[in-house]
Amino acid sequence: MMNKSTDSRRCPKFLVKLG
Repeated sequence: MMNKSTDSRRCPKFLVKLG
């Protein structure tokens, strides 16, 4: 799991998978 701020903006798809 990397930084939510960066991942959130870079790959929003990951956020949806994580929930």
